[in-house]
Amino acid sequence: MFRRGIAPVRAALRVGGVALLLLGACRTSQPLPAELLDATTRPPPIDSGAPLDAAVELPATDSSTDAATSDHEAGVQPVDAVICDGSDEPRLARVNTPSSRAWRGTAFLGWFPLLYITGNCDAFVAADSSSDLRQLHLSDADIKVLAKELRVRDWGSVPLNYCNNQIDGDGRVYLAGKRRITERACTGPSAPEWFVSLRWSDEIKALYARAAQVKGPVWYTLGVSDFNEGIAPAFRNAEVWPFGNPSAVASNDLKQEPPVNFARQRMAEYLRGLRSEWLLGDLGVKATTFVPVLGEDGVKYELRVRDATPIDDDAGVPLMPVQF
Repeated sequence: MFRRGIAPVRAALRVGGVALLLLGACRTSQPLPAELLDATTRPPPIDSGAPLDAAVELPATDSSTDAATSDHEAGVQPVDAVICDGSDEPRLARVNTPSSRAWRGTAFLGWFPLLYITGNCDAFVAADSSSDLRQLHLSDADIKVLAKELRVRDWGSVPLNYCNNQIDGDGRVYLAGKRRITERACTGPSAPEWFVSLRWSDEIKALYARAAQVKGPVWYTLGVSDFNEGIAPAFRNAEVWPFGNPSAVASNDLKQEPPVNFARQRMAEYLRGLRSEWLLGDLGVKATTFVPVLGEDGVKYELRVRDATPIDDDAGVPLMPVQF
C-alpha cells in the first residue's frame, strides 16, 4: 500500500487544471490570498494502509562487497513478468536514487529520469527533474514491446542488490512484476552486462513524447542564495515571491538543506509557470540549476521545483514495493 494512493492523487491532479491565465494575476509583489497560502501545507497521508517501511530504507552506500543473490542461486522461480495485472501499484519501473553528495537544494531532484507503469497499464514518466510529469495509457501491444526491449523475462538472473562500482554517485531502483532490484554506489558484485546496458533512456524518451502533461501538485525547495553573479546573471528578471515571507518555507542557512515543501492547485501552477519561463531562458540562467526568486526585502533565493508523482511519500520521495 502507498502512503499517497494513485486514485486520490489523480483527483488532486485534475484540480490543478486552473488556466495559466491566472499567472498574470498571481505574479505581483503583493501576498496572495490566504487560501493559496494553505497550499504550502503538506497534506496528511491519503492511504491509510501500513507504511512501506523497508521500501524507504535502501542499503547503505559504502564500498563494501556484499554478497549478491539471484533467483537462480536462491532457488526461486523466475520473476513474475505480469505487468498489467489490474493493480494500481507499480509493476514496471525505474527510479533514480540521488547521490549523498548532491548540491545543496538538489537532492530531492535526484529521483529522475523516472518511469513507472501500474498494473492498470497507466504509464507515468518524467524525462528529467525539470520536465513535466506525463501520463499515458498503454495497450497490450505496447506492454509486450516494452517488456521485450527491457528483457523483463530475464530479470530473474539479476541480483536483488548489486554495485555499480562507483565511489559515490547515483543509484537506481528497478521493478518488474513483483521483483525489486537495487543498484547502489559501491564496489562489489555487479549486474550482468545486458542488464546494465538496457536502453532505459530511449524508452523513457519515446513514452514521454507520446504522453500528455499532468498538471498536478509539485514539490519545491527555497533557499537563500550566495551565487556569485559575476559568473552569470543568475537573477536576471527575477520575480518577487508572492506567497508572504519566504523565510516561512525557506532555509536561510547556507549550510543546511532547504526543506521540501508541497504545493497544489494555483500555487502549483504558478511555480510550474516560473520553471517554464526559466527553462525558456526568460528568467535567470538554466545552467545554475535554480529559478531565481526575490524576497520583498531584496534577499535572493534559489527555487527548485519538480512535479509530484502518485508514488511519492510525504517527504517527496518516490517509493516502490519491497521484494515480495
